[in-house]
Amino acid sequence: MPQEATGQERSRHGVGYGPGAVRPERGSRMPFVGATNIDGDSKELLAKYDQVVAALRRRERPLPGLISHYCMETDTGIRVVNCYETEEQLRAGYDATDFRDALQKAGFEFRPPQIMRVHNYFHVTS
Repeated sequence: MPQEATGQERSRHGVGYGPGAVRPERGSRMPFVGATNIDGDSKELLAKYDQVVAALRRRERPLPGLISHYCMETDTGIRVVNCYETEEQLRAGYDATDFRDALQKAGFEFRPPQIMRVHNYFHVTS
């Protein structure tokens, strides 16, 4: 589990952690990211994406291991990125039946994400 940083701790890359920052525990494994690019009209794609998110918000809680989720508009469409604590949790998230069903209902075809190991990360919480 991430811990709160105190003072002005620094990551191995010199990024400062001020009060309220969350950083990985020392000795913990680094997480994995799954990223998917979807080309097309970004306005239409974002409307479909919002349908998927609305369906998944019905879950009682996020899937185990989910650290963060981002959806960005790109020059050619959208990019969706999910960060999980482990590769196994990431793959389980993409294989989840309710996720696949929500994609299909919104008109998306499932595309396997590009999976990458994270070298370093932190989130500033305040």
